Amino acid sequence: ELIDRFGLLPEQGEALIACHRLRVAAKEIGIIKIDASSEAIQLQFNPKADIDPTKLIALLQRDRRCRMNGPDKLRVTVQHEDIILRADFVKNLLKEFT
Repeated sequence: ELIDRFGLLPEQGEALIACHRLRVAAKEIGIIKIDASSEAIQLQFNPKADIDPTKLIALLQRDRRCRMNGPDKLRVTVQHEDIILRADFVKNLLKEFT
């Protein structure tokens, strides 16, 4: 509907919508905060999140860029300057837990 009304969205608009979709998807699986900088992505889990620990352990063992920062934060070291690429990476990361 936005495209019909206002034309193609600029990159910033696409990024805003992508970030909102990520927040909604993250909340559904128990992630309360996403920090995505150009150097790393950090997910903070709700302490009562229903995350399968075997999936988290498998991710940590499979991908050396991943590590836990405390009991409720997952940090993934990645280099993505482009916000759209970061959003895509987070989207794929969230799929690991569903």
